Amino acid sequence: MFYDIEDWIDVRQGASSFSESDRKQIEQFMDQIKEARSRCERYELLSQVPTSDPEVVFAESNETAGCGSLWKNTVLVGIDGAKSELLNHLKDQQKELKVVSILGAGGHGKTTLAKEICGDIYIKEQFECQAFVSIGLTTSTRTTLIKILSQVKPEADAWQSTWSCNEIITEIWGFLRTKRYFICIDGMQNTQDSEFILCALPDNNLESRILTTTHTKEIAVSCSSRPNDIVYEMAGLKETDSKNLFCNIIFVDEEEWPDNFKESSKKVLEVCAGVPMAIIIAAGLLAKTPARLSVQSEKLNRIILSEFDQYYSESQAMRKILGISYGDLPLPLKSCLLYLAAFSGNHDIKKDRLIRRWVAEGLVPETHGRSLWEIGERYFDELISRRLIQPAFDDNDDKPIGCIVHSVVFDFIESLSTEENFISAGAELMSGLVPCDRVRRVSLEYDDEGDEDDTLILSSYCLLEQKSLVASSSEVSLCVDEEEGISLHLSRVRCLEFSGDFGRIPDLSAFKHIRVLDLQDTKCLDNKQFEGIGRLSLLRYLGLRGTHVTQLPQQIMELQQLSTLDLSRTSVRRLPPFKETKLLSLLADELAILPRQMKGMRNLEELSKVTVGDNGLLADEVASFVKDVRSLRMLGVRFGHSNHQNKTDRQGVKHFLEEASKSNLQSLLLDNYLHPLLDLLTGPWANNLRKFELRMHSCLPQVPREIASLIGLTHLHINVEVVEAQTVRALGSLPKLVLLKLE
Repeated sequence: MFYDIEDWIDVRQGASSFSESDRKQIEQFMDQIKEARSRCERYELLSQVPTSDPEVVFAESNETAGCGSLWKNTVLVGIDGAKSELLNHLKDQQKELKVVSILGAGGHGKTTLAKEICGDIYIKEQFECQAFVSIGLTTSTRTTLIKILSQVKPEADAWQSTWSCNEIITEIWGFLRTKRYFICIDGMQNTQDSEFILCALPDNNLESRILTTTHTKEIAVSCSSRPNDIVYEMAGLKETDSKNLFCNIIFVDEEEWPDNFKESSKKVLEVCAGVPMAIIIAAGLLAKTPARLSVQSEKLNRIILSEFDQYYSESQAMRKILGISYGDLPLPLKSCLLYLAAFSGNHDIKKDRLIRRWVAEGLVPETHGRSLWEIGERYFDELISRRLIQPAFDDNDDKPIGCIVHSVVFDFIESLSTEENFISAGAELMSGLVPCDRVRRVSLEYDDEGDEDDTLILSSYCLLEQKSLVASSSEVSLCVDEEEGISLHLSRVRCLEFSGDFGRIPDLSAFKHIRVLDLQDTKCLDNKQFEGIGRLSLLRYLGLRGTHVTQLPQQIMELQQLSTLDLSRTSVRRLPPFKETKLLSLLADELAILPRQMKGMRNLEELSKVTVGDNGLLADEVASFVKDVRSLRMLGVRFGHSNHQNKTDRQGVKHFLEEASKSNLQSLLLDNYLHPLLDLLTGPWANNLRKFELRMHSCLPQVPREIASLIGLTHLHINVEVVEAQTVRALGSLPKLVLLKLE
C-alpha cells in the first residue's frame, strides 16, 4: 500500500492541480488505510510493534573487537576426528583416482571441514595441482569447469571465454593427465553436474584425489561410485562440543551466566541437536555482556521453552531458530537482511555495494548525528555479530570487504522474501510462483556461458522474450499464463539487478519507478543503450562496474535523484557537461573531472579516483574542493607523472595535503604516488584518518627511508628491486600499518 501511494505521488510530481480521477484515487487510498488499521486493531497487531529506537540494538558496540574478529576468533570444535579420518582415506597408497564425498544436511559444517582438509600441510605439499570450487544453486556446469581450469592452469584465462564445455573438459583432462592433483568441489547440486565435472578429471594412476560435499545422498553415491571410494556422513556435535561452541560465541564466561540462562541454554542446545550452524545462530542472538544476557534469557525462556516442548527435526529446528533470530531484529534491519535475496547464494557480496543499495532503496532510516552510511555500516556489523552473515576478507584490507550468506540462511531469507513479495528472482517469475501480480524488485541472472547441452541456464531470455513481454511507456507486463490470464506488472519495479547479455532486456525507459539499476558485469552493454537509462527520473543508484562502457550521455548526469554512480572497471575517463548533481558516491578507476564540474558536486561523500595532473585536475583544485565539501569522507586520488616537475606542482600537492589534514576525511588513497613527493607526507598530518593508503607503482631501488616518517600510514603497496635490513626497519617503525603489499 505504501509503495502504491508513493508511486502515485511520484507520477503526479509537477502537476498543478487535482483532477476528478485524482480525488477518487485519494479516496481509495484513504479507504485502504482505514481498512489496514482496522485489521491491525482487530488482530491486536499494533501492540506488537516495537516502540524502541532501532539504535538500541547497537547499545553494546563491538568496535573494540571488530565484527570481523568475532567470526575469525570462533574456535572450531568437534572437527579433528572427522578431519583425521578423511585425511587417512586421502593419504592411502592407492594409485587409482579416489573420490571422497562428505554428506550432510545444511548447517552441519561440510564446507568448514572441506576447507580444513584443503588447508592441511599434507595436501599443500603432496599434490602438484590443487583447486577448491564452490557451486551455487544457479552456477552452470561450464562456470564450475572454468573455475577449476583457472585454478590448476591460470594462464588459460585468456582463452576460456569462448570455449564450450567439451573444450574446457578436454583442456582440464589433458593438463591434469600427467599430474598428481587434489580437487575439492563444494556443494554438488545434482548428479548431472557430478558426471560432467568428474569426466574432466582423469584417472592417471598418480594417487590423485577428489573431495566433494553435498546434502543429497544420491549425489554422494553418484560421485563415489568406485569400489574404493568413500561416502562420509556428517554427524552432529557431541554435547560437550556443542556447549564449547556455544560458550565461545557468546563471549561470556559460564560463571557469569544468570541463573535463568543456565536452564534455557540447555534447552537451546537440545533443540540445536548438535548442528553447528544452528548453535552459532542461536548464540549470535545473545548479547556480548552479562547484563544483556540476562535480558535475552527471559526472551529465550518465553519463546524457546514454550515453543520447543514438542519434537522438531533438525531442519525444522534450524528454521525455527532462524525465525527467532529474524524476529528479534529491528524493523529496518529485517528489510536489510531480506535484501540479501537479491544476490545469488554462495557468492561474496561486497559490503560497499550492499550498503549503497540499502541507502538508495531507503532501507536505512535517518538518525540524528549519524550519516546514512554510518548506520548502514552498523547494520552490516550487527548482522555479522548475530552470525546471520559471514564476513569475507581479501588481501587488500584488514577489515571485512563483504559477506557470504550460508546456503541454509540464504534459503530462509529467499523464502521470506518470496512470501513478502520483497525480491523476485528470475526463476520465480518464469514459474509464475510470485505471490503478487505486481513485482517491486527483480534479480535476473542470465548465464549465457553454457552450450546447448547445458540444462542449468536461468535466462532472462526465457523470462523476457519467450513469455510475451510487452514494453510500453506506461506499463510493462509479463504474461505468465495466457489461458488463466495471469500477468505480472513490471513497470512498478523499483530495483532491477541484471547480469548477462544486456540485449535480452527491453527498453529500460518503461521502468519509470526504478530507483536502483545494477548492471555490474553485464555483457554487450554499449553507449547506444544508455538513452533509456537517461529517462529514469527517479533513479538513485546506477551500477556499471565491469561493463564495457566508454562514455556517458549527458542525460545521466542530469538525473535529479541520482546519488550513486559506479563506473569502476569501465573505460569512462570523463564526465559529460552538467551543472549540479545530488551525487553522494562517484566511483571510477581514473576520472578526469573539470574544475567547473567539481563545483556541481557539493554533496559528495565518496570520490574515487580522480586524476591529478596529466590533463586532469591541478592539486590546488582538489585542495579547494576538499576544503569546501565538508561531507567528503572518502577520497581517492591518482597522480599523473607531471606532479614533481616544478615547484608549482609540489606546492599544489602540499596545499592539497594540508587541506586534507584539516578536513572531515576518514579515508584517503594516494595512487601512483611518486618518490620525489614522499617528503610532503612526513609529520602527523594524517593522524585523523582512519585509513591512509599509499600505492607506489614505479619500481624503486629499495624502500625509501622517508617511509619511516609516515606515521599515519595504514595501508602500503610498494614495488622495490631489493629488500634490505634498513627496509625491514623502516617498515617496522610504522605504528599504524595494518596491511603491506611488498612486491
